[in-house]
Order: sequence, then C-alpha cells, then structure tokens
Amino acid sequence: MKLLHTLIIGFFSGTLTLSAQQFEYFNGHKAHAGEVVYKLKTQPALKSAQITPHSSDEAQFSTLLLSVNAQTAVLFPNIPTPDANCKNCVDLSRVYKLTYDPQKISLTRIVSLLRRFSFIEYAEPLYVSEFFFTPNDPKLGTQWYMSLIQLFDAWDVSNGQGSEDVVIGVVDAGTEITHSDLANQIAYNDADPINGIDDDNDGFVDNYYGWNFGLNTNNPNPGAGVRHGTNVAGLCAAEVNNGIGIAGTGFRCKFLPIRIADANGAVVREYEGVIYAALHGCKIINCSWGSTENSQFGKDVVQFATFNCNALVVAAAGNDNWSYVYYPASYPFVLSVSATVQDDTRWVSAPYADGSRAGGNYNYFVNICGPTTGYLSTDINNNYIDVGGGTSFATPIVSGVAGLVKAKFPHYTAAQVGEQVRVNADDIYNRDSNSQYRDRLGKGRVNALKALTNTTSPSIRIDSISSHNLNGSNVFARYDTLEVTLTCTNYLAPISSTVTLALTSSGLSALNSVTVSTMGTLETKTFCFRFRVTQNPSADAQYTFKLAATSSVYNDYEYFYLNFNQANYNFTFGNFAATATGNSTVGIADVQKPSGYGIQYAHQPNMIYDAGLLLATNETATAAQIRGNSNFLNTQIPRLLQSDSTDILIQSGYKTANLAMNINQYIYGWEGIDALIYEYRITNTGTEVRENIRAGIFANWIIGFQQYNSVRYLSDVQCAVISGIDEGGFLVGIMPLHYHESGLFAFDSATEIEEIPSEDALSSQGIWKLLTSTKTTAGIGFDTDAAGNVSTTSWCKIGSIEPQKSDTIRYAIIAGKTFNEIRNTAQILKNRYVTDTASRREILPCCETCKCGGENEDPRREIVATGDVQNAGIQLRQTPHYVELQAQHIGTAHIVVLNSVGVRVSEQHHDFSKSATYIATETFAPGVYSISVHNKNTIQTFKIVITN
Repeated sequence: MKLLHTLIIGFFSGTLTLSAQQFEYFNGHKAHAGEVVYKLKTQPALKSAQITPHSSDEAQFSTLLLSVNAQTAVLFPNIPTPDANCKNCVDLSRVYKLTYDPQKISLTRIVSLLRRFSFIEYAEPLYVSEFFFTPNDPKLGTQWYMSLIQLFDAWDVSNGQGSEDVVIGVVDAGTEITHSDLANQIAYNDADPINGIDDDNDGFVDNYYGWNFGLNTNNPNPGAGVRHGTNVAGLCAAEVNNGIGIAGTGFRCKFLPIRIADANGAVVREYEGVIYAALHGCKIINCSWGSTENSQFGKDVVQFATFNCNALVVAAAGNDNWSYVYYPASYPFVLSVSATVQDDTRWVSAPYADGSRAGGNYNYFVNICGPTTGYLSTDINNNYIDVGGGTSFATPIVSGVAGLVKAKFPHYTAAQVGEQVRVNADDIYNRDSNSQYRDRLGKGRVNALKALTNTTSPSIRIDSISSHNLNGSNVFARYDTLEVTLTCTNYLAPISSTVTLALTSSGLSALNSVTVSTMGTLETKTFCFRFRVTQNPSADAQYTFKLAATSSVYNDYEYFYLNFNQANYNFTFGNFAATATGNSTVGIADVQKPSGYGIQYAHQPNMIYDAGLLLATNETATAAQIRGNSNFLNTQIPRLLQSDSTDILIQSGYKTANLAMNINQYIYGWEGIDALIYEYRITNTGTEVRENIRAGIFANWIIGFQQYNSVRYLSDVQCAVISGIDEGGFLVGIMPLHYHESGLFAFDSATEIEEIPSEDALSSQGIWKLLTSTKTTAGIGFDTDAAGNVSTTSWCKIGSIEPQKSDTIRYAIIAGKTFNEIRNTAQILKNRYVTDTASRREILPCCETCKCGGENEDPRREIVATGDVQNAGIQLRQTPHYVELQAQHIGTAHIVVLNSVGVRVSEQHHDFSKSATYIATETFAPGVYSISVHNKNTIQTFKIVITN
C-alpha cells in the first residue's frame, strides 16, 4: 500500500504552495481549505504493484490528484501496525494527509469524491478547533481550589506527589519553556539534543524541548502575545516547593510542551499533536481546545492514544454556557471536563457588553468538573496572571490529578486512571443552581484525595452497543420490541454486592433490568435489555438511553444515543448495489455526509456525485434537496415491500410545503434487466389546481475518469448515455418511462451557465433552467471548453394536477458495458411500458407469472385497462370479521387488498366459478382499504372501512 502512494507522489513535480491560511465550511463547520485526511481500508481492493492508465480505482484516484494539483503522504510514517491481539487498538499507519489547490476544487467536492473510492475507509476535512479561553483583566489571586479539591492532603498520601516518570502532554498554543516556574518541569528529550540530527530517528529533528506543529519546528515557545499554553501548563505542571510562583496539581509530574498554534495563534494539526504526545511517553494528554464536529479521524486518534499507547486524554467541554457537545472531549474514553467556581456551582462568566455570558458546557458526555476563575497561573514573559475563567483552565487541574493517580497506581491502564478520577469526584448536585443540570456535569467536582485513596468503587462502563427489532424489520413502529445489547467492562474494584443495571429511555417502555452479583476488575460481560416501542418513531429518530448502576455502595450512570428508522436503505439487486433515500435524492442523501452505496454497478465505484428529483411551476416556485436546497421533508422512510409484478420494490415518501405536493417514491426492477426504475407519484395536496408543473431527475455523473465523461443521446429510446474512456468500466443511461412530453438538458461544469454559477450550489432560477432547456450532448468530444464533469436533467412537462389528484412520472437508470447493451435494455423497458401520449394513458405489461392470465395490477399504479373489459357484477358483503366476495361468470381472478397508503396487506388467486371467497379483516388496523379484483376481462374495485 505504501508503494502505491509513493508512486502517486512521484507523479508530481514542484511543491504545492497555499496562500495564507484559508478556511472553508463543511456541513456548517469551519475547516482548513487545501487539506483533507483519509484512511485506507484494511484490505483495500487496490493494486500495489504498479499504476497503469486502466487500473480502475488507482488510476481514477491518481487522475483526481493530478487535476487538483494535489500531494498525498502517510500522516504518521513512524507508527507501526498494531498487534492483532491488542484490544481496541487503532491502526493509524493507514491514515494519509492530502494537500490540494483549493482554487481548483471545493472542500465539499473533494471529500465527497474521495469517499467514493472503494479502498478508502473514510475521508474528512481537517476541522478548525479553538482554545477554550475566556480572558479577563489581570488581578491578584490565590490558588483557592487546592484546599477545595483536597490537594494538599493528597500530596501527603504515600506516593501521592506524582512522579517524574509520569509526563503530561500539554497540547496547546505553545509554552514559554524558559519560565522560571516551568523550565525544570519539562520532560526533555535527552535522546535528541540540539545538533541538527534526528538522533532518536523519530522523524523530528532536535525535538529536545518538544515540537511546534504550527510552524513545523523544534521550538514549542508561543507566538508573540499568545499566552494560553503557558497558562495551561502552569496549572498542571508548575514546579512545587521551589519558593516562587504557583504550584501545579501534578507536583513531581513532568510535562511535554507541544505547540499546535500557527503564527496567528489559531489551532492547527491538533490531532497530530496528540499523537506526538502519545508516542513520546506522555501518560496524560491535556487538550484545552475542541471543535463541535464529530470526526472519525479524531476518534481514531483518541482511541490510538488510549489503547495503543496507554495515554489518557483529558479535554475541555467548552465555554458556550450551553449543552453543546465538543470533541475530543465527547469521544469515548476521554475524560471530559466542565468548570465550577468556589461554591461548587457551574461556572458562568460576568455578562459581556451584549448581555451574553460564557460558561462551562453541560451535557451527558461531561465526566467531571474542575475549578476555574480567580486564581493565578504562569504567564508569558516569566510572569503570572489571573487566568479569568474557562474549561481550558479547569482541565489542566484535572490532568494534574490524573497524573498523581497514574503515579500512585502505575499498573492502571489509561481508562482505569480516568475512571479512578471520575468515580471519586464530589457530588455537587445538591447545590440549588446545579440541580437543573442533573447528570450533565459528570460525577461532580474533582477530589484529589479520594482519587488517591478510595479504591473500593467499581466502574461499569459501556464498551459496545448493538440493537435490533425482534420482528426482524429495519423499521420500528408502535408496539414493536426493541432489544439493546450492551457489552460492559468493570474498570475498577471487583463487585462484591449485587448491582442492578437498569436501562431507560423516554418514549420506550423498559421490559427488564439486570442484576450483577460478581464482576472482577477489567472483566467484560454482555447484558441484554428489551423495550416496548410506545409510539411510531419518525425518520432518523434519536433516543437518549441512560444505563444506571445501583447497589448499597455503588451508584453510577452512563448515557448514549441510538438512531432508529434511518432515512437511508442500502440494497443489492442484480448487478446493482444502491441506496434508497427518503428525501427525493437519488443514491446520495447528502454529499457532505455521504453514506451507503450511492449507485454502484458490477462492483464499480459509485456512479453519481449527487442526484435528485426537481419540481417547479416557475423560476421562483421550485423544490429540490440538492446543492444548497432543502425543500423536501420525509414522510415515509424507505422500506422493502412485497410485489408480485417486480423482483424488488422499495417505497419511500416525502412532501414539499412550498409547492403543496406529496410524493410517493418507488424503486423497482426485474431480475436479468440491468436497470433500476425510479417512479414518483406526485399528489397535489393544495386546494387549487397546480398549473405548469415541470419535473425531472438531475444527476452529476462520475463514470470512470470523471474528467473524460461525455453525454450523448439515443433519440429512438429517449435515453441519455453517459460514458468515460475507461475500457474496464461501464456506461450508464437515463430515460423517461411515462407519457409526458420529455426532454434532456446535458451540460459540463466547465461550461458557463449564468443560472448555475457553482458546482455545489443551485438557485431556483438554475432549477428552472434545468427543467426548461434542451441540450442532448455534453463533455469531452462535444463541448469546446469541456472538463468532463457532466450533469444531466431528464425533464418532463406534467402540466396541471387537480387538488387531491395525482400524476406519475418514472425514469430508468440503466447500466451496461457497451452502448448496445444500454440500447437493448432501453428497448426492453420501452416495450414493457406501452404509452399513449395523446390520450395521457399508460398500460403496464402483464406479469408473466400472474395466475389470473391477464393484466397484473401493481399496488402502486392506477391501471387503465383496455380491450373487452367488463364489470362482471362481483358482489361484496362486509361483516365485523370478514369480507365475502362472490361472482358467477369470471373464473379465476387476482384479489389484492391495499391500505390507505397503498401497501398490500392481503392477496390471493381464487376461482369464483367454484365458490365465493372470504378475506379475514379482524387483524386489519382501523382505516380505509381498497379491494381490487381482476383477470384478463375484468377489473372491479371496492372501498371498505374498518372502524375497530
């Protein structure tokens, strides 16, 4: 794998130079422009021998890098692959950093493109973190918290003064290493003195004092006027009993200064700083900074530090005075720290000029609180300063206590050190102002003495979570039974008395609890909990769960979240692997958070960047869910239905308030036909006729080498064919299968279109342009200024829809190896759908397997029957328990019962010449149902109402 990337890097000459630090926003979060991080899969489907122009993923990846002037390299070249037996260890040797020219491609687009490669596990922006610092005017202060957290008493405990062998990594804005209260506390790297040589072969030349990731030098001193890191270092590591200044809580523990601030004091390369600390012997890593974005890369780094290197990460919870969740503080295994003041109430700052306040964040991921405000710490220019307040300064106080615990119990793992500090905190919820934050300020305020002396408490924590519906469905509904399985480890003292574990969640009715009578230190057990679903969860519903552990001597808790009824449904069918969405998009629900398959054919990469349904009545009344538009709201998450006329059938639903339209969407297909049909039944939910309705499917395609894509048009079957130049790839076609007047607008992103100014934005005028313009070719070989990044909109004129009435459009996405395959499949589909444009009628084909011998009604469609169709006088009689159907002259017929949303609840074939038939209705939920009876000569439909 490293050979592959060495070859790719070799393609480039010169150096990619970015201007002053640039930023973009990804999914609303600030991130560094020109940089992304990605991780290779464990067993990638990637050749490592040699890159050739036709080696699929490798060549496409190389072409992408060349097109945006990019370079890529292993992010942590000195990290070995972890031992296979190392529990919870992370392999960071597979993580790469990619730098590119942000003028050539947006951050959103390059991340989305990287995520489509089969060999990439994840690709993410490098989010911008911030220091949690609330400045204040300097004033005289004292370290009042030392008595409150019983620090002096803790130092009097045997082996309670820390150890020089325990190093606290201060990953921050830089530390004044010559400060008289800090200089003797630095963990100097004697193996690499200042001589211009990397003596210890760790990849960092002369890192005697630490490292500066902001400027990539060996000088960890802060920039001019930047004091945050020096303030933080003093609170955990200032020299004790030296007759000057202040005392750090870690006493004899050393610290390692690691700067992650650039020349302007902004946070950069922070997670690389964490890795550096972990690899250079730090057992506690202090992070007084964070970001609101949950990054898989950041989570990997924390897990690597914790389990690969046995280093505890202690992180600040943030200063927003709210329940915002920050990372790394909220990752698993991190000791998350909020802030309190002298009376143990949650810290809140004095009002600012605008009336707002800072304050320690509170949420279910906070583990503990540390004191803040009103005390001195070390400052730049060999000075001292009242640090003001903030979780930035509560955190190093806790880090120092964690260092004492590690020194007292050197055999403890990183997770055990964190738990020993957490479970021995002082309860502060008896303070009136804190009671409203129950369980959201962690176990309380840190207590150093208890952390060093109380070793009788267990600590049951969740390692992994799984859940499923006992009826086997992926969709939860009212009265379903949810089973949640938790794998837990007891990190501290063995359980000697019965502990009751209870899992609760609002909106769910708990059916059981669990008792544990024995559980040894570091022993892992699995517990199963069941719930009754008391209401129908919405799409992507999130439930909060609390695991409470109680006994006569032990009380603890832990929270987690589970999402149900996911709005994406992955499926495989024939040669396709695809994702059904519930918000009008096709394959990709959100390009900024792509998940699932997209649309893949024959094990090739996902064929679309983004795609979705477009609706409009004029250039200002439009609806879409792509490129900055959010006009559709899910009403039915994707679900797999049974069908006798198709080999797969997936239904979803959504609505748009601005156009007063509901859409029932169906995806279906037939075995042996390389096509997926996307069908949309559009209902006017308003009170007036909707005029001039236009609709269509927009798609930005990625077929092989995207830079060499083109679109051509097969007019005889109205099919647009998108192709590339990759001989080992495939082609894809999109064609309408309805009676409406249809057209195609194809364009290349390099082509200037006034209404479509950006590849990642689409205005209402742009949507109207796509639905009203005609252009049947695009891309390489057709457009003069083509870049090969082609898009198509296959549109149609629906016209008007009466109130509460519906109309249907459908499109086929066809795949194949050659143009002939695409054309042949298109013709087969055309033959299956007999359309009559003049009379606005369509006739669906007879199902070849239908036993009735005639038109096979699909539950999703209104069939217009032709030929000698008669109403044969079928009689229906409804009773409280069943429906009776009888007729004398129609022979065998197909009987289908649908509920009010079109779902088939019952079906049968019956020979009426022999007897009447009966449909049991006792199990039907209250509502309106339709009963359809048909054979080759008869169609008759009845409506029935079930009231109880």
